[in-house]
Amino acid sequence: MTATAAPRPRPPALRQSARGAVAILLILSLLATAVARHWVIAHRLASQPHRGPAPPTERTSLNNMPSYATALLLGGLRGPLAMSLWISSQTQLQQGNLQDLDTKIEWIRLLQPEFDAVHLFQIWNKAYNISVKMTSLSNKYSAIIDAIDYGQKVDLERPDDINILSSIALTYSDKLGNSQESAYYRRRVRRETQTLVRVAFPISRVDEFKAAAFKLGWLEDEAAVIRNQRTHTAAVLLERWMADSLAQTFQGPDVSMQFEQRAETSSNPSWRLLRLPAVLDDRGYILSDLLEARYPRPAALAADQPWYDGSQLQMLAQYQPFPYGLSTFALGYNDYKRCQLLQDLWNEHPMQSNEQVIDGRPAIMLELWAKDEWERGRRFELRMVGAIPPPGGDPVELEAPTAAIPASATIADQAARGGAEYSYGLAARLFADARAEFRRHMNNYRSRAYIYFSHVDDAIAMEQLMLADRDYLRAVAASGAARQAAMQSAITHYTQTQQHFALVILRYWVDELVQAKVYPKDPATGKPYTQETIESADPSLYLPTLDAVLRENNRYFADPDTGQYLPDRDQYREERGECLVYVAHCKIRLANLQPATRPATTP
Repeated sequence: MTATAAPRPRPPALRQSARGAVAILLILSLLATAVARHWVIAHRLASQPHRGPAPPTERTSLNNMPSYATALLLGGLRGPLAMSLWISSQTQLQQGNLQDLDTKIEWIRLLQPEFDAVHLFQIWNKAYNISVKMTSLSNKYSAIIDAIDYGQKVDLERPDDINILSSIALTYSDKLGNSQESAYYRRRVRRETQTLVRVAFPISRVDEFKAAAFKLGWLEDEAAVIRNQRTHTAAVLLERWMADSLAQTFQGPDVSMQFEQRAETSSNPSWRLLRLPAVLDDRGYILSDLLEARYPRPAALAADQPWYDGSQLQMLAQYQPFPYGLSTFALGYNDYKRCQLLQDLWNEHPMQSNEQVIDGRPAIMLELWAKDEWERGRRFELRMVGAIPPPGGDPVELEAPTAAIPASATIADQAARGGAEYSYGLAARLFADARAEFRRHMNNYRSRAYIYFSHVDDAIAMEQLMLADRDYLRAVAASGAARQAAMQSAITHYTQTQQHFALVILRYWVDELVQAKVYPKDPATGKPYTQETIESADPSLYLPTLDAVLRENNRYFADPDTGQYLPDRDQYREERGECLVYVAHCKIRLANLQPATRPATTP
């Protein structure tokens, strides 16, 4: 049997040349990767209409290094390390062990920065899965704003991403604005978006401060009094309007009020925000760096054409100032509107929803923002006359007590009256803008436009109600000719509000068989009006027809044996009931105004 010859060793020179070739090939590959990356970015920028290059950002830490640089540093360990962190973090969450969880999530973000799905999951994970593990409202809130902070970090690294922005907007609107604890969350967002005032005073005056501040709506669980036993002083952070009102009754040389100086946000991944960073200055205007345009508007673009300039709060600039802070729905509207423009102007497409949803969300956010201002106006109005409104509850329950405030009411808190007037005025503007936004969306998606018909009609009625209440408060504070003018304007708006809400009921919330019995006849055709045609009737017929509907409902939905009205059989009772509350609000206000507008008679 012949022995196999041993392989002949490769000459040293040949081995060295092979290593050199591999090294050269690796270097060329890295250079080619860099060139390809820059070409892709340039091609993407060129493909976006009207989009200019973004200014360079400073990269001063490893955290800001691009993913290919991180891959080079970690070699083939990046994937296994990310997988290990995913498993470990999810195991901790299931066990309720939140120690170091934020740090692990932050490292996952740095290891997988190019995957939108990773970031969308983590934003949702923090806002929902982690927050639900918390016991106190303040800790739940901090977990939710930590989710927003996570999304905003990704937005800074990879700006103008429709998926990230829509996820942030969803957190603002649904988790902070519409969850079971939303009353607490909405107050916190309003407060923390402002530049607050630090009020300092001796510890011996804490009880005096609490008594005065409570009348203004101060809540200790949201603005705690911090005591310093070493200096025998106490301090609390208040909203500017509250601090200004407090200064009228809580005074003295030992009381100081100064605007808070906010510290810079920490870059430590284990550091969690306890409150939102302020976005408004001490006058209620948006901080200038949040309105810096990264994409200047082209001179050739028509003024009525939409434009996305890349600034963080671009969509809110037209509504400033915000002396009472920002609504969480306002922040949601801002980011959803940015998404809408990215979709329309840059042809971006969302991963977790469709184009129709993105296009319609700004209108819904404007409507919810307007209703939030409406509720705040009601609470301010009660404080105006010295009443203490409940911190939560159904906003509809505030209609009756505010309607009963007479036009001759004595103003106990002038700042609260100003706050109510501001809220009603802004709400009226937002309802008008929501109506225009709904119509824009309906024009884009005509096959499903019927979904939003009632939203448009509601916005018309609610705008008139807000204008009426604004003028009513102006009349309360005015005298002479100005008072009479404000009262007449309020009467006009209240009358129109009643008619519009009656029309809403007649168009959407009346049973078909009841319609056939009580709707008036069209003089042109001789046939009874229907839900589809009642809008063309004389507006003076709306309220009498509504009264006839209510009487017929009592008969139609009555027990045949007892004749008693059975509300469970009335399918539109709840929707109609809310509109009737607003109609009743107007009736009470009109009754208050009519005697006041009659000319005085001499005996």
